[in-house]
Amino acid sequence: MYLLPLTPFKILLLTMIILLIYFKVLYIITHDPFDVTTLKNYITKKSYTKVPFIYKSNIVVRNETCRITLILHSSYEYISNDLKTHLYNWDGPISIAITFNENISKISLQTSCILYFFDNLYYEIKEAKEKLSVHFLYTNTIDNYIIYNSTIFKETVRHYFKIENYNKMCRDVNGNITIFEKAKQLNNYPINVARNFARKHSNTKYILIADMNHLFSKNFEKKMINLGEKFLNKTGKYALTYRIFEISKSIKKLPYNKKMLKNYIKKKKAFEFHHYMSAHKIPLLNEWFLHPESNIETGYQFITNLSNSQWEPQFVSLTDIPYHDETFFYPVRDNTVLRWEMCYQKYQFVIAHDVFMFHHGIKSYHESLSIKIAKDNIFPLAFKAMNNFDKKMKKKYSQKNDCPKSDKYSFGPGLKIQNYLNYPKIFGY
Repeated sequence: MYLLPLTPFKILLLTMIILLIYFKVLYIITHDPFDVTTLKNYITKKSYTKVPFIYKSNIVVRNETCRITLILHSSYEYISNDLKTHLYNWDGPISIAITFNENISKISLQTSCILYFFDNLYYEIKEAKEKLSVHFLYTNTIDNYIIYNSTIFKETVRHYFKIENYNKMCRDVNGNITIFEKAKQLNNYPINVARNFARKHSNTKYILIADMNHLFSKNFEKKMINLGEKFLNKTGKYALTYRIFEISKSIKKLPYNKKMLKNYIKKKKAFEFHHYMSAHKIPLLNEWFLHPESNIETGYQFITNLSNSQWEPQFVSLTDIPYHDETFFYPVRDNTVLRWEMCYQKYQFVIAHDVFMFHHGIKSYHESLSIKIAKDNIFPLAFKAMNNFDKKMKKKYSQKNDCPKSDKYSFGPGLKIQNYLNYPKIFGY
């Protein structure tokens, strides 16, 4: 590149540009995001109220430990009959944490509505009583304790808030919110606190941490337990990793094997999850489809390390993996951070044959826009969380490793920072 002669004027101009870039970058990474009250209070005060085992599954009562617990989480506003699909789809135990925001007290109409919903669910569907354990998490800023007697808690709530007409008293509160209000909700959702809470109250040998609307191929649990019994008893640290896909909401008959899934892909009604990004892509997909499928057993296709900071493998593991870092915020690397720490602990990811997960429905434009706004808004706090994480990993795992560093500049305002840092190159410097 041709360098312009450094005259005093050009030196002054370049200095001013560098200073402007410095202050602009400083503002981006330090300015205060709007309305993230819940998480700021949580991080500074560690304030919450937990009510474990509002409902306890028969599988937990029987202490069937050689199973895979599906770990789920949700804000109370989004609990609906869609949960029935999970109960029919997943064969093993489910542990779900339901969160209530800082404006909702424990003894409240909202709590009573959710209790009413689950009472009816347990009455209507035998799979609920058999599989589902439910825990409540209140992100208030006053209390800081755990309620162990869930029976008395439920009786107290029902005494003060009787539900006589569910549809009238417990109507959908999210019907008409704006994309900015939705973004605020996303930023204030204590996602990793909820994940860890639900996980701590599972009692099985294996766990699978997922999101709502993540559904699985037929005999997924049985196949992965069989693979786990062969593989996870070896020396070394492994996570049994499965491929994930998105399928169109118009599909009524859900894919339970690779043949059906491949057919939907050919019709462009199914795709690799986030197929336009590197976060979930796993190579050798065609070879994976060609592998003969069994109803009971499965093997593995290959083993790989975490070499890409944006890759977010989904997996079944033993219960001794690290917990999710609770200083990370949705929707910026809140889930990926677990994979980063697993890399420091020398985990390898075993790509399983045959089994897969799928998300029923592709995000709408408004939902995607809300997530983008939430990412932009939370960037300064996310940037700080990633810096602190890198320092903690360096201190905790001092040995040499090839783990990717946290990708602070690959999303939202971070992309702007990259552009700003490239500006001096226009002048050849």
